[in-house]
Amino acid sequence: DPAASLALAPTVALLEHDWLASAVDNWVVKFLLEEQLGIGVKRVGVDDLLDWGSLSPLFNGTVTFDLEYWEYQPDAWYSSAVGPSRSIHDLGPSGFAASVGWYVPSYLVAPQYFDNELDYWRTYRRADVAAFFATAATNFTSGEWSGVSPYYGPEQDMLRNLGLNFTAVWYEQEKLLFEEFHRRYAERRPIFMYLYTPHWVFSRFNLTRVSLPAYTAQCWEGDPSKVSCDYPLIIPRKLGWAQAHTRHPLASAVVQNFAISEVDQEAIMARIVFDGLP
Repeated sequence: DPAASLALAPTVALLEHDWLASAVDNWVVKFLLEEQLGIGVKRVGVDDLLDWGSLSPLFNGTVTFDLEYWEYQPDAWYSSAVGPSRSIHDLGPSGFAASVGWYVPSYLVAPQYFDNELDYWRTYRRADVAAFFATAATNFTSGEWSGVSPYYGPEQDMLRNLGLNFTAVWYEQEKLLFEEFHRRYAERRPIFMYLYTPHWVFSRFNLTRVSLPAYTAQCWEGDPSKVSCDYPLIIPRKLGWAQAHTRHPLASAVVQNFAISEVDQEAIMARIVFDGLP
């Protein structure tokens, strides 16, 4: 029984999502547990689908803690799975607010580009703007909006609902999207892309968020194909295996008290990406 053997082991397992901020959380907590308390830690990477399927290891203790779970909208699944008497315990907020949005390099928000209005969503309805962002990936018939497939959401529907002649082009990994971003940024070419904060990219590159229609709960409730407004603000949560507080009480206390700010996350991420921090 893998759960039973893990429960008796002197280690805890931290779930690691495929975004760098999750690795930062785990790096900090791993240091605290191992160096200060002598508790062994292993980091367990999973394919993250931004849904509860990625949290199934928390049900049986294969993973002990998830330090950064993002949830767009509370749902019935959360109520049934997370709670004091449930399989997964909520250990409090991770310490920062997360925000998802659409961005362009700030060099495009300038008078020489479409009257200095590329920071406003309605500008992207223009045929000449769609043509400006068109690429081979869209057969040059529509503008390219760039995203990462593991973070797949309602964006193609959002583009259509907003009346934008843009096609969502999904890169298989964030690394691949940022390789393309680096190429275009270095040549000051257009790119219109999905991003979230906190993120290391903001520490070295100037980007401008495109203003979308204001978020409302009604806009995001119900049929996701009808979404036509900005994203909700997300407060990431720390989650734990229900038996962690009895099997690993010291580690549970550390995780419950752990919080990291957006500023600290981005500073550590920048050192990892640009300075080779292990």
